[in-house]
Amino acid sequence: FDDFVTPTCNEAMNAAELQLEWKIDNPVWDEAPSTSSGYRGSASPERSRHFVCPTCSKSFAWKKSLVMHMKIHTGENVKRGAASTPEGNSKRVRREGGALNTFTSTFFQPTENSKKDFLLFFDEITPQLKEKIEEEIEEKGAVKWYGVVKAVFKREREDGGEERVTPYFRSNVQIELVGDTIGDHVPVSFSKILEAVDEFIRRGSGWILDKIVHFELCVLRASSYIILPKKLADKKAVLNIQNEDQKCLVWCLIAHKLNILAHDSYRVSHYTPNEQEIKLNGVECPVTLNKIPIIERLNNLRINVFGYEENEVFPLYVSKRVDEECVNLLLIANEETQHYCLIRNMSRLLGDLTKHNGKHHYCYRYLHRFAKVEILKDHLQYCNYHSPQHIKMPEKGENFIKFVNVHYQHPLPYIIYADFESLIVKEVHTSGNTEIVARHEACGYAYIIIGPDVRSVKPIAIYRGKNAVQHFMENILKEKEELAAKLTSIVPISMTPQDELDFRSATHCSICKKALKGDRVRDHDHQTGRYRAALHSSCNLKFRLSKKIPIVFHNLKNYDGHLIMQEIGKLKDYEISVVPTTMEKYVTLSLSKRYHKFKVSLNFVDSFQFLSTSLEKLGQNLTPDKFNILKENFLHHNISLLLRKGVYPYEYMDSHQKFDEERLPSIDSFESTLTGSGISDEDYRHAQTVWNYFNLKNMGEYHDLYVKCDVLQLADVSENFRKLCQHYYGLDCVHLFTSPRLAWQSSLKMTDQPLELFTDINMHMFVEKGIRGGISVITKRFSQANNKYLPNFDASKSIKHIIYLDCNNLYGASMVESLLYGGFEWISADVTLDWIQSIPQDSSEGYIFEVDLKYPEELHGLHNDYPLAPEKMDIKFEDLSEFSKAVLNGMKYTPSTKLVPNLKDKKNYITYYKNLQFYLKQGLKLEKMHKILKFQQKPWLKKYIMFNTEQRRNSKSAFEKDFFKLMNNSVYGKTMENIRNRVDVQLVNDEKKAQKLVAAPTFKRFKIFDNELVGVERVKKCLTLDKPIYVGFVILELSKLIMYNFHYNVMKKEYGDKAELLFTDTDSLTYEVETEDIYEDMFRHMDIYDTSDYPEGSLFIQ
Repeated sequence: FDDFVTPTCNEAMNAAELQLEWKIDNPVWDEAPSTSSGYRGSASPERSRHFVCPTCSKSFAWKKSLVMHMKIHTGENVKRGAASTPEGNSKRVRREGGALNTFTSTFFQPTENSKKDFLLFFDEITPQLKEKIEEEIEEKGAVKWYGVVKAVFKREREDGGEERVTPYFRSNVQIELVGDTIGDHVPVSFSKILEAVDEFIRRGSGWILDKIVHFELCVLRASSYIILPKKLADKKAVLNIQNEDQKCLVWCLIAHKLNILAHDSYRVSHYTPNEQEIKLNGVECPVTLNKIPIIERLNNLRINVFGYEENEVFPLYVSKRVDEECVNLLLIANEETQHYCLIRNMSRLLGDLTKHNGKHHYCYRYLHRFAKVEILKDHLQYCNYHSPQHIKMPEKGENFIKFVNVHYQHPLPYIIYADFESLIVKEVHTSGNTEIVARHEACGYAYIIIGPDVRSVKPIAIYRGKNAVQHFMENILKEKEELAAKLTSIVPISMTPQDELDFRSATHCSICKKALKGDRVRDHDHQTGRYRAALHSSCNLKFRLSKKIPIVFHNLKNYDGHLIMQEIGKLKDYEISVVPTTMEKYVTLSLSKRYHKFKVSLNFVDSFQFLSTSLEKLGQNLTPDKFNILKENFLHHNISLLLRKGVYPYEYMDSHQKFDEERLPSIDSFESTLTGSGISDEDYRHAQTVWNYFNLKNMGEYHDLYVKCDVLQLADVSENFRKLCQHYYGLDCVHLFTSPRLAWQSSLKMTDQPLELFTDINMHMFVEKGIRGGISVITKRFSQANNKYLPNFDASKSIKHIIYLDCNNLYGASMVESLLYGGFEWISADVTLDWIQSIPQDSSEGYIFEVDLKYPEELHGLHNDYPLAPEKMDIKFEDLSEFSKAVLNGMKYTPSTKLVPNLKDKKNYITYYKNLQFYLKQGLKLEKMHKILKFQQKPWLKKYIMFNTEQRRNSKSAFEKDFFKLMNNSVYGKTMENIRNRVDVQLVNDEKKAQKLVAAPTFKRFKIFDNELVGVERVKKCLTLDKPIYVGFVILELSKLIMYNFHYNVMKKEYGDKAELLFTDTDSLTYEVETEDIYEDMFRHMDIYDTSDYPEGSLFIQ
């Protein structure tokens, strides 16, 4: 969930800029950057005093901080270049702190000049940022910090509207010690953020920066002897030196050199005489991870650092140096500090990772074991592309993906649909110029509980008034207790004679569809006692009723979720968990509590993750007979008035007093500064009709009717969606949270195709290295058409057309082809060119090759606009244009990886056999074959894709057409899911747990939601590579092959050098074509071109 404010915050916000902001209560606005409160260890006598500035009364924990601060008033130069706060900056710096007594944040806002320019903004805030970090160091002694930029991007939608998103871009965690040079770390952090911005723009399409919202500086105290955990000590693999200072790393390096094996080798006195042998050259102790490369260079060592947490060993820093003497260190932690230990025997430390005997060779980057050193050497060429992380592979015999979640077929018996409404409370703040700002304050809600018969369990609940979020949570938790009682009670089975006959005559299990023999049991509905079917006992166990209660909001993670988070931190008796996509956005949020012997959870779900359009459009897609829940709640009323989305004067409703107004406000009151538009006259007349028909007395009753209808429409839309999923796929979508998950499980269930997972890490990384996304490139910067059908046609010039072409269902066309499913093995690379070219296109055996290719110079002219075999390349500074270099303006440049079509020779290029055949036919030369991965393939996904295509063709409603399109499009992403990108986020409302998480080596960053709730993101200690990424790899390769085939075998074959590609973006191609009439040309190839979307009667349709 994104940031937002509580109603008591009084933060200045413009309604046109803001959907919803959420911060902590009562933030402190600095007149200038100052010390913020945060985690404090036990205070020493020296630091228990407070030093107060006589000019502005600011309080400082250190006298040195006060002296530095007073230079702001006297005009003296501030240490390390931190200038006095510029005029007008005082209101652009805001501090928030004290969350769980551990976390603090400071926000830097841009000026009008810098809000659309990252480089200018960073240059503008650098002095204040450095000063703020220095003050934190002076107060805390050593700190961890990172920066987060919040920005708004916009782009035009296909329907002409505007789409906006608010992404967050963060730097790496920096650790600062007393005496560090802050200037070294600030630009490094800025470069990391710019790299993230560039990646966001590259992955998206058409995003333009609208404005920078703020830079958030997140600071916390950096946390020397710690007793080894018993399980770790019992391994006798680690030397834990008992030092009383901060030099544990120094003593470990000396211990490695001396190799003292005495029983008391843990005594630091063995090593202190040799302290000068380790060069530090100004590096402060305790030595932080980011300073390890300096220590390596000074002492000619190769140092690896590993973490230990919850009985797991994982890599934290793996050296890039080779051939130097290697030292392995273990970094352990508690709530107060961190401590380095010397690893003396890595095999013994990792010994519990293997059940096999014999010597093993380890990749330190992944902590993966190899039986032969040759296999390890082969592995090392791949693993350097990724960050260090403990990697596991599926075990043989358990390395198949298939549909096993049979309980997804069981509809959840109870589901809650809900919605909030808010007041947009206007406020006035003065900061240079006067501007109108606003905050969102929840003023009401509605929810309805739907039972197993798709009818409401009780009347819809509606509330309007103060403390709406608190009131909502109190009532929802009461509802949860009532539903938990029903979910955990079991009604005994009641069999009729017919039921008994059906049970005895059943031949196949109704779940797995396999034959029933002696293993058969009676399955019954635990809520009603009714007999359902004969099942295998194992299937019956899997088919147990879920103890989850979903509560569904539309657009939960972008609006309603922020409101709910205000109250989550207060729920100390509940287990809070999330499935995160980022630190701020979650797939679902769960509140769990034991009810007798069962754990019952309340799962907050976003229907927008299935139905990603407005509720208004979703309602329009339903026919009137589908609104059964709405009808049930408006018996004896003309519900035709309520089948459309109502209108509401959001910005007009800025106080609770407005609810007392006894007439509908004027049409102008429905205008939105956010969209820059109002409502139509017809919409306003409809609102008046509704007001009169329901005999509404005031705007309060209008609010109640509006939120009631919203919830009922959401319920009807969602229940119809659930019904479609059940009918066509036999699954309840609410189990699965998102459309990609639903589509993936549906495809596995329908195809019944087990997919083999790699157990060989080198196979996985081989395929992973070959994954390349869609090509997006501009090859010609300017082109001007001269089209005889246009009024500006110039007959004196050659006829020239610019044509934009889009491939219909590119990934869908790839997914019906033969795809991999198992039988993976390495085969000899000693093959002939004839053998490669002779592999049938429809072969049941497929191959992925790693090759060297030569791109002959005679092809460069012909292939210049769309080169074959694109490569991922690191774009270095010298590769940039002079303009791009000037834009950097001296800032550090970090090379970024791009997919680049180029005419260079290819080394170690990994590609699918069909693509290689095409490249060779087009004239590329095979120089060397390095590796061949062989596998079994068939069009196993075709049944699912064609089923959806056929159902979409036969659909009579727009709702169903969109549904089946969604089910095809969504499955693609799951075929190449990169679990390396997954994040580990915990929501914490306990101070002790928060401090433990922060002190751990896995800590990455935090997010303050309010004084009682903080999100903590951690590095995942261990990752199991258990996804069939080979399917996605081949889909991507086939999609490129489709595009290349059209370019070279259609356009180039038809027009030669008269057709030039201007630009391409994955599934689209835009050409400049010199021809008499390109439309006549298209008519000759109607087997290729689709003109079904051309308007009726168009001149260009025959």
